[in-house]
Amino acid sequence: MEFDLATARDEALLRRLLRDNPMPGAISLTFEREPNFFLAAVIEGDLHQTVVATDPASGHVAGLASRSARDAFVDGEPTRLGYLSQARVDPAYRGKTVLAGGWARIRALHEADPLPLYVTTIIADNAVARRILEKDRPGKPCYRPRGELHTLALVPRRRSVRSLLPGEIEIRRASADMLADIAQCLQRNYRRYQLAPVWTAEDLADPVRCRGLHPSDFLVALRAARIVGCLAIWDQQAFKQSVVRGYARPLRLARPLLNAVSHIAPVPRLPAIGEAIPHAFLTHAASDDDDPRVLIRLVESALHQVRGRGLSYVTMGLCSANPMLEPVRRRFHPIVYRSIVYVVYWPDGEERVSRLSAGRIPHLEVGVL
Repeated sequence: MEFDLATARDEALLRRLLRDNPMPGAISLTFEREPNFFLAAVIEGDLHQTVVATDPASGHVAGLASRSARDAFVDGEPTRLGYLSQARVDPAYRGKTVLAGGWARIRALHEADPLPLYVTTIIADNAVARRILEKDRPGKPCYRPRGELHTLALVPRRRSVRSLLPGEIEIRRASADMLADIAQCLQRNYRRYQLAPVWTAEDLADPVRCRGLHPSDFLVALRAARIVGCLAIWDQQAFKQSVVRGYARPLRLARPLLNAVSHIAPVPRLPAIGEAIPHAFLTHAASDDDDPRVLIRLVESALHQVRGRGLSYVTMGLCSANPMLEPVRRRFHPIVYRSIVYVVYWPDGEERVSRLSAGRIPHLEVGVL
């Protein structure tokens, strides 16, 4: 097996591997990157590397794994944070050779450009992957659980009642001249979380780093002309798709009924197998002092805006210890998709990981995972 960095010549084979390897669960999904694998890769960080395993006898891509890096808040300070993602192995090649070779190549990239630590997420009910990754073995990095990420699927309703806001706060759609203030809001609020991305005004305006995200996609909460909360509607369907590849038996049997009532009840339409789920992400969510009333009104305004876009739902991510999670769940009754957040490190990062503050709540941006 040969292991190297992916190039344009591998692009179509990488997309095929993603299409052919669904993630298990009540809804079996493939996370695809049409029409070009690398369009979505660049939003994960300013550094992005994809290792591809190739069978030299057949030329087939046997597996892939990605390593990226961006600035994030670690113990309150901007720090280079790695992200390991998209580990896929073709079923025909599953075995220790591909895994061990992939880890060795990623470690070589790490040693050439060391990062203090990495983060990754694994679907909570993917017991096989969790068992493999959590077990310490020679040659592989250490995976340590750091919390649970709840991805909330929210259904746009035809009619909704607006929640009350604290006095003198209004919700408004943003404009380009607000990006610097939005970045400041994100930085002062994300700083108290662990692993949260650092967003600058330049990042938010960058058509590559934030592909498909425009200033008008942001909603802001204003008090006396100061931004005290923000939220973005980030539609990535043009370069990232979640495609249904199967349903667990209860959902498969219930699907016709659920789809029949989806136009009058707050439940999403369940696509046919092979169909992409029409959705967008709610990202860049911040509220001064973690005031859930502000975040809830921002989400309500976002749901109102997406009703006419043909989206079945929007998704946002909050970790289990986030104080805004339960108020949002009670208000919107979302479908919840759980993942385990792992801090990942090679031996040279063990001392740094041991010093991580246990009191800081993780926060990951689901739109760039």
